[in-house]
Amino acid sequence: MAVGDSFCVKMGSATTNRQPSSGVGEQITSAFKAQTTDPLSMYDGSDISDILIGAILTMDDIVSSAQAGNRMGNIAIHINNTNYLQKGGSTDFIYISGVQVDA
Repeated sequence: MAVGDSFCVKMGSATTNRQPSSGVGEQITSAFKAQTTDPLSMYDGSDISDILIGAILTMDDIVSSAQAGNRMGNIAIHINNTNYLQKGGSTDFIYISGVQVDA
């Protein structure tokens, strides 16, 4: 990838990291998760800070909010080889998208 390239990644059902190569920086601009079990976190190899841990509803339904769409967050988080994303747990799938900002 090069600076300005966009990406969309599915972080699978196992614990998964999105860790760019050394010297590469990425800006995560959105995260989507349909389930509510596994967290999406910032991680540095030892310390975790959760970003998404539960349900975030993006729209309301006429019948009930339980029938609303996916949970998502529009965010602007920069990650690199030292501080990166981790999808914990072994249940959910999380989709992230963003752009490479440093090379």
